[in-house]
Amino acid sequence: MENKVHYKLHKVKKQWVTIAVASAALATVVGGLSATTSSVSADETQDKTVTQPNSDTTADLVTSTEATKEVDKRTNTKEADVLTPAKETNTVETAATTNTQATAEAAKTATTTNTQATAEVAKTATTADVAVAAVPNKEAVVTTDAPAVTTEKAEEQPATVKAEVVNTEVKAPEAALKDSEVEAALSLKNIKNIDGKYYYVNKDGSHKENFAITVNGQLLYFGKDGALTSSSTYSFTQGTTNIVDGFSKNNRAYDSSEASFELIDGYLTADSWYRPVSIIKDGVTWQASTKEDFRPLLMAWWPNVDTQVNYLNYMSKVFNLDAKYTSTDKQVDLNRAAKNIQVKIEQKIQSEKSTQWLREAISAFVKTQPQWNKETENFSKGGGEDHLQGGALLYVNDPRTPWANSNYRLLNRTATNQTGTIDKSVLDEQSDPNHMGGFDFLLANDVDTSNPVVQAEQLNQIHYLMNWGSIVMGDKDANFDGIRVDAVDNVNADMLQLYTNYFREYYGVNKSEANALAHISVLEAWSLNDNHYNDKTDGAALAMENKQRLALLFSLAKPIKERTPAVSPLYNNTFNTTQRDVKTDWINKDGSKAYNEDGTVKQSTIGKYNEKYGDASGNYVFIRAHDNNVQDIIAEIIKKEINEKSDGFTITDSEMKRAFEIYNKDMLSNNKKYTLNNIPAAYAVMLQNMETITRVYYGDLYTDDGNYMETKSPYYDTIVNLMKSRIKYVSGGQAQCSYWLPTDGKMDKSDVELYRTNEVYTSVRYGKDIMTADDTQGSKYSRTSGQVTLVANNPKLTLDQSAKLNVEMGKIHANQKYRALIVGTADGIKNFTSDADAIAAGYVKETDSNGVLTFGANDIKGYETFDMSGFVAVWVPVGASDDQDIRVAPSTEAKKAGELTLKATEAYDSQLIYEGFSNFQTIPDGSDPSVYTNRKIAENVDLFKSWGVTSFEMAPQFVSADDGTFLDSVIQNGYAFADRYDLAMSKNNKYGSKEDLRDALKALHKAGIQAIADWVPDQIYQLPGKEVVTATRTDGAGRKIADAIIDHSLYVANTKSSGKDYQAQYGGEFLAELKAKYPEMFKVNMISTGKPIDDSVKLKQWKAEYFNGTNVLERGVGYVLSDEATGKYFTVTKDGNFIPLQLTGKEKVITGFSSDGKGITYFGTSGTQAKSAFVTFNGNTYYFDARGHMVTNGEYSPNGKDVYRFLPNGIMLSNAFYVDANGNTYLYNYKGQMYKGGYTKFDVTETDKDGKESKVVKFRYFTKEGVMAKGITVIDGFTQYFGEDGFQAKDKLVTYKGKTYYFEAHTGNAIKNTWRNIDGKWYHFDANGVAATGAQVIDGQKLYFNEDGSQVKGGVVKNADGTYSKYKDGSGELVTNEFFTTDGNVWYYAGANGKTVTGAQVINGQHLYFKEDGSQVKGDVVKNADGTYSKYDTATGERLTNEFFTTGDNNWYYIGSNGKTVTGEVKIGADTYYFAKDGKQVKGQTVTAGNGRISYYYGDSGKKAISTWVEIQPGVYVYFDKTGLAYPPKVLN
Repeated sequence: MENKVHYKLHKVKKQWVTIAVASAALATVVGGLSATTSSVSADETQDKTVTQPNSDTTADLVTSTEATKEVDKRTNTKEADVLTPAKETNTVETAATTNTQATAEAAKTATTTNTQATAEVAKTATTADVAVAAVPNKEAVVTTDAPAVTTEKAEEQPATVKAEVVNTEVKAPEAALKDSEVEAALSLKNIKNIDGKYYYVNKDGSHKENFAITVNGQLLYFGKDGALTSSSTYSFTQGTTNIVDGFSKNNRAYDSSEASFELIDGYLTADSWYRPVSIIKDGVTWQASTKEDFRPLLMAWWPNVDTQVNYLNYMSKVFNLDAKYTSTDKQVDLNRAAKNIQVKIEQKIQSEKSTQWLREAISAFVKTQPQWNKETENFSKGGGEDHLQGGALLYVNDPRTPWANSNYRLLNRTATNQTGTIDKSVLDEQSDPNHMGGFDFLLANDVDTSNPVVQAEQLNQIHYLMNWGSIVMGDKDANFDGIRVDAVDNVNADMLQLYTNYFREYYGVNKSEANALAHISVLEAWSLNDNHYNDKTDGAALAMENKQRLALLFSLAKPIKERTPAVSPLYNNTFNTTQRDVKTDWINKDGSKAYNEDGTVKQSTIGKYNEKYGDASGNYVFIRAHDNNVQDIIAEIIKKEINEKSDGFTITDSEMKRAFEIYNKDMLSNNKKYTLNNIPAAYAVMLQNMETITRVYYGDLYTDDGNYMETKSPYYDTIVNLMKSRIKYVSGGQAQCSYWLPTDGKMDKSDVELYRTNEVYTSVRYGKDIMTADDTQGSKYSRTSGQVTLVANNPKLTLDQSAKLNVEMGKIHANQKYRALIVGTADGIKNFTSDADAIAAGYVKETDSNGVLTFGANDIKGYETFDMSGFVAVWVPVGASDDQDIRVAPSTEAKKAGELTLKATEAYDSQLIYEGFSNFQTIPDGSDPSVYTNRKIAENVDLFKSWGVTSFEMAPQFVSADDGTFLDSVIQNGYAFADRYDLAMSKNNKYGSKEDLRDALKALHKAGIQAIADWVPDQIYQLPGKEVVTATRTDGAGRKIADAIIDHSLYVANTKSSGKDYQAQYGGEFLAELKAKYPEMFKVNMISTGKPIDDSVKLKQWKAEYFNGTNVLERGVGYVLSDEATGKYFTVTKDGNFIPLQLTGKEKVITGFSSDGKGITYFGTSGTQAKSAFVTFNGNTYYFDARGHMVTNGEYSPNGKDVYRFLPNGIMLSNAFYVDANGNTYLYNYKGQMYKGGYTKFDVTETDKDGKESKVVKFRYFTKEGVMAKGITVIDGFTQYFGEDGFQAKDKLVTYKGKTYYFEAHTGNAIKNTWRNIDGKWYHFDANGVAATGAQVIDGQKLYFNEDGSQVKGGVVKNADGTYSKYKDGSGELVTNEFFTTDGNVWYYAGANGKTVTGAQVINGQHLYFKEDGSQVKGDVVKNADGTYSKYDTATGERLTNEFFTTGDNNWYYIGSNGKTVTGEVKIGADTYYFAKDGKQVKGQTVTAGNGRISYYYGDSGKKAISTWVEIQPGVYVYFDKTGLAYPPKVLN
């Protein structure tokens, strides 16, 4: 007998809540899944229907009562709604309830009239639930399998009821703050109440978000919006719902066989479809499904409630339904809405006669969900990237994915780290000794080049590439001659061992120079260590001369502000050795000498002489390449001027087109913003260099964009002139020197250091068979060959007219005319292709009798033009014939034992490589085959030959992927491919057809030009087949990143080739042949593995086991579906299955939160109870322990390793800070894990002053207990600083507690016991890393530092005793015994102690005077201690002697020989004067002598009256005798 329990709601506060009486069966009719409701608000006026859960589900009944209790606790009022069971009477059987916790209440009979409730029931019944027959005024008849139920009479119903969206919102409980929370918050000084909410406000006015802190024992939580939120109120509604009813049971799976599910390796995914047992025909009637009736799993099941809500909202938009759902809605309402959507789906399927639209809709929905897209992949783009495609995934071995396991995946086994330990023997002096020299993960599917099976396959492909013409086209003239090894620093160095073994065995490149130079190969090897590895292993390819490339870049090509003022790196920064160096003392900027640590004077090399061949190994140099200083510049333009949100590498055609408009215009600009400067000057240097092969880049001769060879670059004429002249002139020994020439003084005071440089670089090649300047025994072409290149990098350079640059061209060139080949002018570089043209233009000079060629101020001048930023000129001897060719053929003589395969010789110097493509050439649409690259190559081989090209490096000829995940597959340049054997065979590639490729190769060979194939062993794109792998999110080196959301997680990757492609045809096919002919290649152990290559498997189909991993594919962490309650992945295999319970046919499957009296439990959307599992609901994450109880209030570690923190309401902190009662700060990541035990990298978005955002990488440090470092922290003996936000200071001055430190850019360590120039100011840091302040004695020098630690140089400091000290401009040393001025007018004198003197001083024999402030008295009078005065000269400040001076107002004084004012009668010269006691001269007055007699002194001159009458008063005359004395008159009247 069916159990029936009726409920009723009581009247509350004069508001009435309708009592709805219904049975479980009726609930099925109206679409309600069995549910327990946690609360019904008393203020709701809408009627509610409440149904009793199945009586035999104890958990349901417990939940019901507990939910009610929880409501009471939350509302804390007697007037809250109370939910009680009612008695059954009359025609309705009494419920045999087993719910002992339910409060039995006598109720009125079930016949209580409630037409309103009945109407509501009828209203909500829809065809989404059942099809209902019309039975007027009778009981409803249900046509489903559910048992019929007698109910109140319903209104008359139509035969079919249209699907109706039911969306009854039930808001989550209000998280009201407790008094204790408010009180604790207000105890903090930085809490502000804004619009009734409390915020934790930072010093800068912003507020903290997602932040928890314990204050006085009370935990406070400031949510994602920053507002204080109650941490004790649950954010979910308690109550469980039975998922299965008469409707949903039709959605169960047809059976448990694999045939009924769309699977990947037996796993269900977010895009999986399945066959349900029944479908609703036309959305009306259930009918049994057929084998074609597959439906999306997400139509009937969702991994969690949040996803179900998102699905409903998404599909509501698909069907234009006005509905919005939230996770706080009742589960019963969400389920009802899902049924309505399902009806809509079935109706449209019938209408469209197809499910394709639905597949597209579901696929699009899946991509919107964080757990199924890049949001849960730690996607890294926009700055601070750890991978070019947003992130790397490493495949890890796991029993759940045995097909993807591997015993290899030896990562980062670069040339530096081939054995897994850094090889110190290959470390370059400029390299970081702790750096591996590269990393494994570059792009797409990362091939495991350590796997012996893969290694054998790589050998197979090399052979295929080299013999492509013979194998595919049946024409050996269409074979390749060499390879370019792509991305050397991103593959296992065994690949270098592999190709070298092949070229030695197959071509004998180590047998003779002729063999080696007939098969030139090159390495794309950026690490400086690779050159040393290549030497050590005698590699069969040319290594990059990356040192000189960098010198060219920074001395010539960079913008003014980034360009180094020196041009000497052009010869000092190189791998090549020279026989003779010219050195001089190293002079600092302040004019002082620089010293080594041992006290010797540091030396600077200012000239290098290369006077013999054979002491250098093979290398090649370039200034730009298809992927260097092109695509990065285009990316910069796009980000800065077109789309600031772009990463620059996944771009649109319109963005690229606009970027090239800017790029090409910039090339023509005199003041370049993006493109490189001095491209012609760089070629002038490279093409003349000895013992290094130049690689010319297509994009320097033609524009990078557009059709092939369609538009010449602005540098075309100059570079072609240089290439052709190389054939005629470049030979012999080489001398490279720097000269510092006198300038006209106009540029010397510039604020820009580069504009003050006066260095000129010269490079001389002496001529054919002439190795030194003193050689005079040459050959036929010696005098008509040779060359000098002049380069300056200062566009403001102006020399004094006296400047002379004397260049030794070699004695063999004595009294010989030279003419300009190229020369810089104000209008740009002028080119001369003949002697006559240059001579006619006046560009001709003659050497002296010693072969010295002289250039003056009019010959060398800096310019700023579109093709020159500085100066460049090349001069060659007059008299060479038009067909002069001084190149040398390679020797066929057998090499000696131990001799390098590629050794620099004249024949080697005769080589020229042309990288004959650009990444950005237009992709032809096929309508005009004549524009294809390979056709153009075939047509222009004679042109290339005329340039002197000997090797043509072709673009990778693979048919390109087009997935757009990285630039390579956007521009389809051939580096992104799915089939490593498809060279324009399945279809035309960007460069033409396979026939076009054949013809290009044949034409090159006919012209005597080698062809270099691009071998790309590292990556494969866009494979069609999928596998489930176990993956971990890592950086490019395969190290798990902090916060890795994908961590030993199942993931679907595109790892399988089709098995029907050219890989299937040619993979492994040549190994048997090669093994038979060259067995040693199959016996030698590879260095990284210690094993030979494994030819036992013909690799016909790529699989996960052969890859290291992949780039993130935007499928998210949860794309392989799992049960949220257990974490177990859903599988359907022949060995058994695990799928959501509601799909199995089980009729009682509950979901929701409830209390079992011991804690909160949760049953997931698959019907299983959450145990030892994380659950996400309504955006919040919870954890349920092994007993199934929700963890609350504190730290918890489920595995004893990772630590999480949960609020009292169970919410897990994620991306959140927590500050404990002791002030310690902890940080929890996206997954809620506490950071601890070391440094963690963070991608931080910063906003500049213009409001533009950029991403930068920053670090925090956490102790093993998880405490975040702040302030000065000592870690492993190193002093470091972490800001209040925890971020480590790097390349930054920090003042902390009154002390200043500087922290290194790379390590973040405080520098100690050293000097450092920071932003143009000097600092000295002591043994503790603290910057010196105040007066200091360092290394015997007396110095002074400001309060911020910056050294005073050229400044004046006030000492504590009120004196001043001056510190020298250059050294900053204390000035002693020296005058100094502060403004050119006021002077001071620093005494022997360095302090300003005061008072009277005798300095250098001069009597001087200084005021109390130390300033020198000049032109002023000083009162001496004895009351006298002294006057000091206006100009010199020297004390005056024997001299009158006046203070004005006719007051005169006289300074005696002692420099002091005299008093009394003084004879000066022949005259006598009198001075009062204050030193003033007496004028027009009488003075009474001691004997009573008087003397008179004239009023005009002050002279004493002698032997004369003087009217001393009107009418009174006195006679003064010859001594000037007189008796005073007795009566004066």
